[in-house]
Amino acid sequence: MEGPGSWSSSGGVGRPLTEDEMAEVKKDALERMRPYLCDKIIAERHFDYLRSKKILTREDTEEISARSSSRKKTGKLLDYLAENPKGLDTLIESIRRERTQNFLLQKITDVVLKVKNEKLEALKGLEVLLTPKPCSHYVHSYFKAEEENTGFLHQKHYFLFYTHQKANKEGRSTF
Repeated sequence: MEGPGSWSSSGGVGRPLTEDEMAEVKKDALERMRPYLCDKIIAERHFDYLRSKKILTREDTEEISARSSSRKKTGKLLDYLAENPKGLDTLIESIRRERTQNFLLQKITDVVLKVKNEKLEALKGLEVLLTPKPCSHYVHSYFKAEEENTGFLHQKHYFLFYTHQKANKEGRSTF
């Protein structure tokens, strides 16, 4: 099973996700799991560990504890975790230490990996859109003529217009 340390690989994109992108992935995963986690997690069980790792302060735990129901307490806990890039990872560590809700580990991991893969696919699509396409022969000729400094600007534009028109008549695209 993959865990917090293995979530940052690139998975097919030309570069790994940045720390900010991974923080966004974890935040999105927390939001997607929110109803499920609010039903399953008892916030108070994780206070000591999250405080020891500086994810929560005493004031944070007091504010969470002041909520009227277990669901609302867990919801507020998730708000704090989403604000901290290490929040979800630290909650996972706390769940592992407690050993009472190990079934949550696989669920959280699955959702994080799904969100991460969606992010990677989106980045991959963006790379494809931003990758320059090769120019046609006619446009290449235009740029070559421009490099050779043919002299007059209007001649260059006419040449491009002419080659574009010629390519269209032949059923080719100049771009």
